[in-house]
Amino acid sequence: MRQWARLPPNPSKSMIVSGKLENVPLLDVLQVLAYSKQTGALFVESPDTSGTIIFVKGAIVCGESSSTRLLLAKAAREVEPQSRRAFRRVQAMACLTEILSLRKGTFRFSKHETPQSELAGVDLRPFYASTPIPTAELLLVLATMVDKKDDAPPQDGPAVHDRAHVRYTPTLIEAQISMGSSSLSGYLTNLSVGGAYFRGDALPEVDRVGALRFELRGEGTVSTEARVAWARAESTAGERGVGLAFDSIPESEKKKIRAYLDHLRELASEMETTL
Repeated sequence: MRQWARLPPNPSKSMIVSGKLENVPLLDVLQVLAYSKQTGALFVESPDTSGTIIFVKGAIVCGESSSTRLLLAKAAREVEPQSRRAFRRVQAMACLTEILSLRKGTFRFSKHETPQSELAGVDLRPFYASTPIPTAELLLVLATMVDKKDDAPPQDGPAVHDRAHVRYTPTLIEAQISMGSSSLSGYLTNLSVGGAYFRGDALPEVDRVGALRFELRGEGTVSTEARVAWARAESTAGERGVGLAFDSIPESEKKKIRAYLDHLRELASEMETTL
């Protein structure tokens, strides 16, 4: 599985609103913007490329980068709503793929009271006619694509709980569930002290109980028993996930989760105050 770059232990307010990609991974910036439901534009600059992501209440309206500007214009010209949504999604993913690959450069977030109407000479009003794309959804798709690419053999050789959660984070948290002799790997896209939402290529059956392990930035490894409480289709494409309930989570592990979520809320609050 891909190990995403991690945020420094105690990032400052200015680092959240603007900073260097060498110090603050862009993935973490995107997650804080989504969590705090920001409306505005995220600008990314590097010696090789530049890009902009437009947010409304933490969701992505569209984006543009050096190699995807033509895709943005094409998506805006689409008259049929379904085709426009499809092109916009492809374009946004292409833009995110390009800017998330950067390891050097700068970023800056500009908060807007009203949605931005134009980007790179393209009228954005057609995009606001449809629902913005959830940031966590795009990040999860990208992470899955990277994992599958990383797992592929090289070209030049052989292959060697309960739904009533507290406010959750759209963070992608790599996790493993062990059930008997089998172990499943995936991502937690919803986390609280009472449970989590698990997505993966293989999913456990409802009512099964297994050992769950995952790492929380700054808090270490969390280990707890998890019960598969429910399952549901997550998208029109039929992608599925399962809800995990932490029925007997140790208090020590609860403290780690609370500390992690509190830290994320602090970052979101700092961003609100700074902006």
